[in-house]
Amino acid sequence: MTKFKKVLFDIVVYSMLVWTILSAGYVSLPPEYQALIPQFNWLTALISGGTTGVLGLAGVTLKAYLSKAQVESDSKFKLLAGEYLQVVEQYKLMQGELTATKTELVANNEIVAKMIELLKVDLSAKLSNPLIDAKVKELIAGVINESE
Repeated sequence: MTKFKKVLFDIVVYSMLVWTILSAGYVSLPPEYQALIPQFNWLTALISGGTTGVLGLAGVTLKAYLSKAQVESDSKFKLLAGEYLQVVEQYKLMQGELTATKTELVANNEIVAKMIELLKVDLSAKLSNPLIDAKVKELIAGVINESE
């Protein structure tokens, strides 16, 4: 509800309760004072006062219920907002970890590629070694040719 509607609702509800009090006051007056207001009698006071009293109490009850519901809604929203902020922080941390992992993976891939090249060079050097058996040289040549 907008602020204007809340104020208007409060004015209507509390004016009903005031009318109930005024009607009860009229009924409690002695008959000579009641006779000074001929347009208003005890039956009118009871019916209008009772009706506005019930409506006024219903309005106060509704206002209390809506206020309680608003407080509960606000607390749930605050809890949800706090959880969302935690998720956002965790996401940022995970993004940083992912970036670091990608960087490490690229570095590891470069190291593995360099190791493969060094092994190829080592195996190629072993091919020219006269002390290595011909069968071993064939195996080394097969591995070098297969990897290329």
